[in-house]
Amino acid sequence: MTNIAAFKSYADSPNYPQNISELTPAQWIHYLMLLSRYSNQEISIQDFKVEWLAYLTRMSSFGASRMRVEEMINSEEYSLDGFVQHLDGVIEINTFTVTNNLPQYTWNNIRYTGPQDLCFNLSFGQFLTAYYVFQDYALTQNPIALKYLFAVLYSDGSPLYQRVEALEDIPNYVALSAYYFFKSVVSHIHENPVYVAGEDLPLYRVLKEAAKKSDVSNFGMEEALYDIAYQSGVTIDRDNLKNQNLYEVLRYVWFRIKAD
Repeated sequence: MTNIAAFKSYADSPNYPQNISELTPAQWIHYLMLLSRYSNQEISIQDFKVEWLAYLTRMSSFGASRMRVEEMINSEEYSLDGFVQHLDGVIEINTFTVTNNLPQYTWNNIRYTGPQDLCFNLSFGQFLTAYYVFQDYALTQNPIALKYLFAVLYSDGSPLYQRVEALEDIPNYVALSAYYFFKSVVSHIHENPVYVAGEDLPLYRVLKEAAKKSDVSNFGMEEALYDIAYQSGVTIDRDNLKNQNLYEVLRYVWFRIKAD
């Protein structure tokens, strides 16, 4: 007779995280692969949960082992609430993370390095380019835009056009890592203060100004953000402004808006 407690040693292993922030890069990619299959209706939500917990606990998701995993899912000891939630009959698979769970990715023997957490090391220009492509994919679900976004955010030091070509065949679920991370960062900046240079700053005020100027909701348009930066007293040309750190520009603009 099988006892769930007999499998507790698997769940107690270091490779059994309880939420997205605890995932290793390999676990994150596997999670996105399963999520992609679920989104494409290749597997059910039950299949998603069984395969995910089986992967985390190093068990098989087939045969008698699958039955044991299903028992584990229904027990309180093996909750997947950090990944899957049922809210008023709606299934929500968590993808929010301002931590970049894929800091590096190797494709065709070339290593690409992604942004720091919260995109702290992105330039103003990189962020705006990424946001433009991010919007494109959010509206169209075009896989070309998705992989372009990955190429904008992940670099091996080569020009962007070369990265776009080199990364055009990466799996969609890998490219989704860049999308969900960037989406989370945009959401966080738009709704929460950000800790910059020793203090929490409401940088979302800058973005709201951009939204009003561009007459669109949410984040605002590239030109509006540039215009606000210039109107706030930035005297360098556009190319140099693009190369400045994102948070330094937003921080400067915020203090100018606050002063006005």
